[in-house]
Amino acid sequence: MRILWAGALVLTLLSCGNTSTSNPSACTQIQMVSVAVGFSPTPITVQKGGCVIFKNADPAITHSVGNDPAKTSVQTISVSLLAPGYSSTQITLNLAGEIDYMCTIHNSMKGVINVQ
Repeated sequence: MRILWAGALVLTLLSCGNTSTSNPSACTQIQMVSVAVGFSPTPITVQKGGCVIFKNADPAITHSVGNDPAKTSVQTISVSLLAPGYSSTQITLNLAGEIDYMCTIHNSMKGVINVQ
């Protein structure tokens, strides 16, 4: 009886969550290459309801992501500190328009996502 109950609990927990973009490999990956190079690729185009993942490909420096305060973006993006080699969770883009973002530590690193 306990095994049956535990199985039902696991199924219930697995059914919770966002199924529209639950596959991170289906997301567009944006790499943080270095302070000198910035984000790659940029600009990018993503379909409304699509998703992005930020990966810190810089071998030595921690980065983060936030909206560029000098621009008006249709959606807020916020990624806490990412150590070298780490990736963000997926970010689903639900509003059509332009999202201007930057590394909040190194403000010369900027990028653009066009959501269609």
